[in-house]
Amino acid sequence: MYRYRKIQCVSILIALLTIFIVLATVFSTALAEDRNIIFYMYFSYGCPHCKALKSFLYKEYGSEHVVLADIADNENFERLYQVCAVYYRLGKNLCGTPLTIVLKDGKVIAIVLGEVRNTKFWNNIICNKSSIILNTLEKMNMSIENVSYSEECIIPVFLGDELLGLVAVKNISIFSVAVAPQYFKRLGITAIPAPNEISKQISMTLNTEAKEVTPGITSPQPSPDVLYMFFLMIILALADSVNPCTLYIYTLLLIASALTASSFGSETKKLTRKAILRNGMAFISAVYVGYTAMGLGILLAFRTTSLNRFFSENEWILSVIAIAFGLWTIISTLMGKSRVIAKGFVYDFISRAANSSILSFVLGLILSFTLLPCSAGPYAVFLAKISGLTLILSLTFIVLYNMVFVIPLILILIVLTITLQIRRVQEFVVRHSKELSFIAGALLIFIGIYIAIT
Repeated sequence: MYRYRKIQCVSILIALLTIFIVLATVFSTALAEDRNIIFYMYFSYGCPHCKALKSFLYKEYGSEHVVLADIADNENFERLYQVCAVYYRLGKNLCGTPLTIVLKDGKVIAIVLGEVRNTKFWNNIICNKSSIILNTLEKMNMSIENVSYSEECIIPVFLGDELLGLVAVKNISIFSVAVAPQYFKRLGITAIPAPNEISKQISMTLNTEAKEVTPGITSPQPSPDVLYMFFLMIILALADSVNPCTLYIYTLLLIASALTASSFGSETKKLTRKAILRNGMAFISAVYVGYTAMGLGILLAFRTTSLNRFFSENEWILSVIAIAFGLWTIISTLMGKSRVIAKGFVYDFISRAANSSILSFVLGLILSFTLLPCSAGPYAVFLAKISGLTLILSLTFIVLYNMVFVIPLILILIVLTITLQIRRVQEFVVRHSKELSFIAGALLIFIGIYIAIT
């Protein structure tokens, strides 16, 4: 009898636990599937708190409920400062990232400055905005009638997980569109208020005199992001430029130009220098133009297909691509495999281009695309990284990247033009081609690891 009751009690306990788990799952799923909830987060690439909060919100609520506004974009940066006016009016001279605007049914229901990884906190905001407002007013010995604003126009403001105060806005719809423009643009709304409309909409603030807290925030300065991208640009462009694929073929062209010119009569050195300089400049110009044009095309493809957002939200993919391409560069070098497409055609074309600057230019354009398997890794990773920046900033980085990319070509051209040491330059490039490939591969692996840990 006792044993039977014991089994019965255990069965009831298991049944109750099962019911509890099912109800909890249904509740959390209902929140996650509520398409009317949006977390609009102002973030920065160099902000560790942003990265942690983004991962938390993705995991708990799904990436489809999170919209990221990168403050490297000047307009996002300006809107962030306008939203921070709420904190200034509540007596906190603070502004930073992450700053999260919570929207429900297209209207702001809370503003949170700092990294908060607490599901209960966010669920309370989503489900109990009304209670938060009424309890706060009650503590101030006030009621909703005293503030002369409808409840939907009153927004709780949090510093970390502490309620700092309440802010009342004149028009909740205008304010919501102004603080979360990217979300509303996706809904087809084109009439976006100017950034300064945000502070104009703030009508009244009520401070709860919350205790001092230290939220996880990062000062909103776009310059670290730009410096971070500049650092990536230098490393990736150098990894691209020292790749021996381009250097070897370019050197062969200059040597062929020198040998062709030396067969033309008396002023051998003068003709040789002229031929090297003419064909070298044509080749470099073509590589620069071709690589820049290709970069612009890939960048526009990323931006128009929303791949820029995808890579911004899944940076680990760029890390994997960089490391994989670096390993492939090193392994293919050890195995002695060529990474040049249509190598026979390219070598045959060199002999014809040696006596023509036009054909040298054409050769440079051809190589810009046929060397993709050889040197596209660094460029592809960099283009994906900058695709989330403003268009002007992205274009500037592409121009700078390709300037760094052609530096070794310019140095080789200068050395050959001045010294005419054709054999020595050729021997140097051939002798050190493996080392250059190892350096290029190692730089890519380093960047891949760096992206993963930052």
